[in-house]
Amino acid sequence: MLRTSISSPLRQFFRFQSTGAVSEATGSAKQLPINVEAVYHAPLKNPITHGDLIADVQLRSYDHENLDFYADFMLRAGFYLGMPLTGPKPLPTRRERWTVIRSPFAQAKSKENFERHTHKRLIRVWDTNPEVVELWLSYIAKHSIAGVGIKCNLYQKEGVKLQEALAQSSLLTEEHKSQSLDEVVGEKVLELLDNEAFKKHIVEKS
Repeated sequence: MLRTSISSPLRQFFRFQSTGAVSEATGSAKQLPINVEAVYHAPLKNPITHGDLIADVQLRSYDHENLDFYADFMLRAGFYLGMPLTGPKPLPTRRERWTVIRSPFAQAKSKENFERHTHKRLIRVWDTNPEVVELWLSYIAKHSIAGVGIKCNLYQKEGVKLQEALAQSSLLTEEHKSQSLDEVVGEKVLELLDNEAFKKHIVEKS
């Protein structure tokens, strides 16, 4: 007889199966599949190598149980995609309260109170290709849970000379704005006529 300190019969059954106890009927060891047994352990995480923050994913829900379950699912999906993730970090819970009257006539002095809690979690993505992040976001959005909202902030890095390139492009647009449409088209036609690849197709008539 197997004696355990677990009170729930379901947990006792899974603990009995995972320990590989010998079956009395067949005498062979029965174990849970590794993918089923992994559900009862904490999700694995890939280590952070470079420390580049790629995205912040914020989860919101009125029910913390569904919120934690969905955050666990996101961490497991990110691990198998090779994404270094941190979290879920609990954010401050938003508490809202309303006081309304029970009845507009005889019971107008009687009040009734309502309260709503919005739970939040934060998951951060590090050192990952943006295409992989978009694939991960589409996958978790496809298998989303009702009542859990997702808000994602993606961060993109640019070169040091980005400001100069933007200033130069703004100057070009200002020059084009000062010209008329016919002048812009005429300059483009002259540019095409002066192109060497275009000139070799022109047949000169004597």
